[in-house]
Formats: sequence, C-alpha cells, structure tokens
Amino acid sequence: MADITYTFELDITSQVSFNELLLNQTYTFQALAKIAASIETTGAVFIDLREFVPEKFRESQLLQDYLDAVGLYLGTWLSKIDDMKYLVDPWNVSDELKVTIPGQTYVTDEEYISLLAGLLGLTITKNVGQDIDDFRRQLVNAIDWYKIKGSYLSLQDAIYITNQKITIKDFYTNNYVDFISEDWFVADYPGENPSGLDSTYYKSPHFGLQLLLDQVYYTAGGESYLWRGDDKFANVRGYVEEIRPANTVPHYIIRMDAPTSESGVMITTSYEVNTRRIYEPWVFSRYYFDQYYLNPTSGWTLDSGVFFDFTFSAFLASVNTWKLGTGNIDNPPDTSDWDVETPVLTGTIPASLIRLYSDRTEYEVVIPDATVQAGLTELGLYLSDGTTLVIGCTFPEIDKIAGVELRILVIMYK
Repeated sequence: MADITYTFELDITSQVSFNELLLNQTYTFQALAKIAASIETTGAVFIDLREFVPEKFRESQLLQDYLDAVGLYLGTWLSKIDDMKYLVDPWNVSDELKVTIPGQTYVTDEEYISLLAGLLGLTITKNVGQDIDDFRRQLVNAIDWYKIKGSYLSLQDAIYITNQKITIKDFYTNNYVDFISEDWFVADYPGENPSGLDSTYYKSPHFGLQLLLDQVYYTAGGESYLWRGDDKFANVRGYVEEIRPANTVPHYIIRMDAPTSESGVMITTSYEVNTRRIYEPWVFSRYYFDQYYLNPTSGWTLDSGVFFDFTFSAFLASVNTWKLGTGNIDNPPDTSDWDVETPVLTGTIPASLIRLYSDRTEYEVVIPDATVQAGLTELGLYLSDGTTLVIGCTFPEIDKIAGVELRILVIMYK
C-alpha cells in the first residue's frame, strides 16, 4: 500500500489583555482554539502484471516481488490520471481554458472544447450568440458529419445550423466560363439535362449557395434596401469549407428576380422591384392564329409559310447589353423616356444566359464576386448597340460586396 501523506496547515490567532501583572507570580490562561483540518489522500489500484508474463516464468519469487512492486507503482500512477478521461468527454469539458495563479484567474484564448475537437480534426465554428451547448452539438455530431461529408445532405445541415434561407444550386456549363444555376436534377438517361439545357451542357463541380432577395428592409431614415453589404454567408462559409469535396468550387450568390411582360405594363413585386418592357415598336415574339385579324398589315396567314407559334429568337437574343446604376431612386420605369440615370457597371449577357421558353424569355445578369459597388438601384437591358433600351428596372438599394455574386434574373413573360 502506498504511503499516506498528512498535511497540516495551522492558522493561530490570539488576543490577550492584562490589567495588572506581578513579578514572581504564576498565571494560568484559558485559550480557545478553532481548528479546521483537511486530509488529502492518494489511493492506488494494484495492477497484476503477472498475466503479461508467460506462465513458465511465474514461479520465480524474485520476479513475483518485482512485478508486485511495479504493479503497485503503476496503479498509483494510474490513479493520479484517472480523471483525465473527463477531458475527452464533450458533456463535461468546459469552453474556457483557465490558468489559475494564487489570487488571480486568467482566461486564455484557447478553449478545451476546441482542443478536444482538434483530436477529431474538427474546427469548432463559433458565431455570435452561440454558447457551449452549440459547440458540444457540433462536436457530438462530427462523426455523422464526416460520414455524409461532400453530400447535399451535409450542405443542408450547414444551412440548417446557421438558420439561413439559402438554397443549393447546381451549376451547368457548356464552355466552363458561363454557369447556369439549376436545382438538383437526376437524369433518366445519358445526356439528359434540366429543361432548357441541351445535351452540350454538363454538370460542373461548381455549385452555388443562393440567397433570394425577396424581402425589403428600411433604415431608420426610411430608405429601403434589399442588401446592405452585410455578409449573411459569413456563418455558413466555415461549415462549407469543412465538408465540401476538395475538387468543388462554392459560389455565394444573392439573386434578385425582376419579372415583366411583353405587354409593356410595369410589374411591381412585393419586394418593390419595378420592371417594364420599354422598347417600341415592340415586335411580338409570337404569331397567333388570328394574327391577320389583329394586325392586317402583317400579311400573315396560316398557310404563309411561317410556322405556327414561331418565335423571333434572333431578336430576343440581341437584347444582350446591360447597365447597372445608382440613380432613379423613387423614379420607376413608367415613362417611355426612362433610361439608366447613373450607370456604374456595364457588360454583355452571354448567349447561354439568354434562355427562351414557350411562355417567357429569361435574361440573367451576373456580377462576379470580386466586383464591389455600393448603392445599386437601377438596371437597363439594351439591344446589342448598347443604346436602344428594351427593359428598364428599379429596385431598393443593393450594396454589392466582395466574395458574393450578384445575379439578377429578368423574366419577360409572353
């Protein structure tokens, strides 16, 4: 049995008062002592090491004495580190690593929960408002996350944890330059793609996490905005980097939909986006069965050689120049002379991002993630000459920040 160590600490306080003392006299004083004692003991568990020795050697008394001594020593050492098991228990380990010095307590920047997660190769993501329970949940679910790492389910979990209204988009391309975002799609046969994409398109390792700008906000001064430069993807980025496959490329996207129609009537959405087809005279993109009755000058009849429901795809595809500006605040495109007031960004829409459907035409304007521009409030789509305005749009302010793509989808219904 290990030695027992007794440690005593005495704190003696005395107070004596005398009224008169005489020499050569013997005095007896009564003292009251208050004693508080504590005993610290260290126990040991005997470890029988004979089981690790071949049986034919166990008869040696000298070896038996040696194994008993070493077993007792080993048991004493193990008893001192027995509580270390609690350091690998996520439900007992604390968040703060405290270094205690007599009289003072310092809290360092390291955390036990992070060190414990490091044993699994996990980086605890710590965001504003989260506490030790959130960190423990990440650690406890780490193994399950590793099992689904790289899957759509793992991305959905990351989005759920951050409590954001983010949708996951696959990116298709036919030139690896322009990417079309689509919902998750499973083909029934080789070469099949989502509707509107021919067999030349293929699914790329690029994918998008998209936040739809469908909610208008107001400043204290009453100014409206859709996006004020606050990176709502900040919380989810860390999770995505932890779980995405190494060969994939994430895109963080804010998207605004701007619907309009060929009728030329301005459409206003619930999130205060005003869009109108402005170009006159408008060439209708479709002949109707009674077209001659509607417009006798067209000279069109059913047997004129023009296919029924024929679309003027060349004309629609020529609407490929865009301008974004910071003007026309509170000035929607409701007049024929409306134009982009203060252009700050301009570009062309590639043919792959002009999509013609039976009931609509879609124009997708993509502003790369590296572009930074505050105060965007107006958009114009022009013919290829860059001056003939076809579609005008105003919207609450958008502050385009680095690291986030801006995609504006202009939808013109027939």
